[in-house]
Amino acid sequence: MDNNTLQFTFGESLVNNHFEEILDIIGMKLKNKKQLIKNKNKIISLLNETFPSITAEKLVNGFNIIYSEIQDVPFKYDTIKDVNNSINRYSQFILSINNQFKDHGYTMLLFGYFWLTRNFS
Repeated sequence: MDNNTLQFTFGESLVNNHFEEILDIIGMKLKNKKQLIKNKNKIISLLNETFPSITAEKLVNGFNIIYSEIQDVPFKYDTIKDVNNSINRYSQFILSINNQFKDHGYTMLLFGYFWLTRNFS
């Protein structure tokens, strides 16, 4: 893993001037795989303006590093319906603990979104 991934994972934030637009994308109800892929590509494009080496894989790996101690992540992600429900539940979880993060959980939300949708790329 390169230094940029470690930087994102350990204490830095992925907030940039597009954070509101990215949150709107994450909050969209997904209808199909095509929309999901388009959303993920748009998020990466918006993040790349500030973080040129960011990739979907690095965001998934950020989640893996943080949650490496958890044996069974209680989310389903096999169908679009499962992904929608899991993103909603994960977002509610981050919202409930947002005060523990420098960026109020924004980076954790991004990590989780890309991890939960990793099978649809």
